Amino acid sequence: MFNMKNTFRHDGHSSRGYGLQTVEKSVSSYGPSLGNGNIKRFFNIDKQVGKGAYSTVYRAINKHNNQPVALKIYRNSTVIMDKESLDMMMTEIYILKHIKHKNIVQYLASMKYTNNIFYLVIEYCPGQPLADRLLTVKYSEIEAAHIAMQLVDAIAYLHRVGVTHRDVKDRNVIIDSRNNIKLIDFGFSTYDGNAKMHDYCGTGVYMAPEVIKRDGTNINNMFVDSYYYLYPTDVWSTGVTIYYMVCGIKPFKDSSVSVRNRKIMKGNYPIPRGFSPLFLDLINSTMVINPNNRLTSNQLLHHRWLIQNSREYRNSSQSTKNAVVEQA
Repeated sequence: MFNMKNTFRHDGHSSRGYGLQTVEKSVSSYGPSLGNGNIKRFFNIDKQVGKGAYSTVYRAINKHNNQPVALKIYRNSTVIMDKESLDMMMTEIYILKHIKHKNIVQYLASMKYTNNIFYLVIEYCPGQPLADRLLTVKYSEIEAAHIAMQLVDAIAYLHRVGVTHRDVKDRNVIIDSRNNIKLIDFGFSTYDGNAKMHDYCGTGVYMAPEVIKRDGTNINNMFVDSYYYLYPTDVWSTGVTIYYMVCGIKPFKDSSVSVRNRKIMKGNYPIPRGFSPLFLDLINSTMVINPNNRLTSNQLLHHRWLIQNSREYRNSSQSTKNAVVEQA
């Protein structure tokens, strides 16, 4: 099995200071590249479908086969002049080129256009962010487990090959009409999850306590070591996402960031009522303050709540298909 840790050296510190020339050389040696030139030679740009701090994402049509793709555009003002952003871009491309999983967005190609713009071409995922779906849909535990199983399978795969996503949340999960998902946005991702980090990274509501503490909200000296391991942070964020899917509320949301952070640091979230004991066990095993006591992603993948409910979902779906066939 390919392992990212065998490809990249990572000493726990970000690899700042890469120049554009280094990026181009590195990118060209790791998979398909469209070379230099005008992106419009290859794609018809359709519409904007996303925007982040470092890039803009468009839906585009491949002129060769008429298939849709997602086009991520990094521009001079946000990447080339910003060494940290440049490092994130390079790491994202490296990682996407090396991973392949049915529930993770797929890398297709990359190209540079002048010294100011760099393009990343990835799989276009039809559907909508899970965050938007949850505004109008309330999932049963069985339905939520089917979705969660796919997410956990993707996270467990990443950890097996040495990658940490670092921004797991419902906004970074695209879900289609059949409740199949794709994990997207590897802009914060890194390799070698066994490395220790000390930066403040992710999205507030989903951040693990050991990440939150880096902004000065350490409570009662609960954590002595200012560094933290990466893999457990993904498990915490996954637990928060599953909690939201099932309960319909976010466990740590508060209008005050400092209050929210203190809730996270103390593990102070509403205990949901009316749900199965297995679901409560999963939540209590993922949103654990001490990262050493959390389930690993592989242990989470084999949790009985996921196994039993996702199996029931599949059986129910198959029964529905059989009924439709019989009626026909």
